[in-house]
Amino acid sequence: FEYSYSGTAKYSNFIVDPSIGYNFILGFGYQINSNLGIELEVGYSQNSLGNVSYTVNTSGSGAGTYLGLPFSGTASGSGPGSLSGSGSLTYIPILINLSIQEKSSTFQPLASVGFGACPTILKINNANLNYSESGTINGEIVGIPFSSSYSGVLSGFGNVGSQTTAIPFAFKLKAGFDYELNRHASVGLRAWAMGLANSDFGDELQSDLYGAIGLNASFKVRF
Repeated sequence: FEYSYSGTAKYSNFIVDPSIGYNFILGFGYQINSNLGIELEVGYSQNSLGNVSYTVNTSGSGAGTYLGLPFSGTASGSGPGSLSGSGSLTYIPILINLSIQEKSSTFQPLASVGFGACPTILKINNANLNYSESGTINGEIVGIPFSSSYSGVLSGFGNVGSQTTAIPFAFKLKAGFDYELNRHASVGLRAWAMGLANSDFGDELQSDLYGAIGLNASFKVRF
């Protein structure tokens, strides 16, 4: 029994469940009027990678001999997979925010919306890989067609040492409040949700849309 086979594997439907991480944000703004402002925001956040689930789709073709008889055929399959190990997701959002804030008292609620880009770094160190696959094989031996089905489970561990970067479009919603200490300084709290669209990390690793949420304490200085 001799054969040669070539094929491809594509990964889709990635769902990443990162651990809770940390983030820092620095902003510079201009007050358009007493309630409306515009701001340039630059941030940095990092999360441990956590667990990843995905779908594998494979296809390929092969040829060889069996008991001296030539055969050829194609195979295709799909199945779910999971990956766990050490790694990180790093976000560096660069956004323009438009904010509205009520400033008639020392307690000053606010809301903002922002748009921009968010360079995102996916780093995988050690990885445990598991996936199961089932599919079909279609071919012919000496011109006689045949078909069959297969299924199997693959698992492995390795030191991947992989780092890839994507630069998706980012949009961010933010709500919170400031407490005015004096006319030049205030402290506050911000809750935010950020969506990242059209991330392409290369090697068929893409995401149409995913998101991140966070909570920040703030200190604001006005000039």
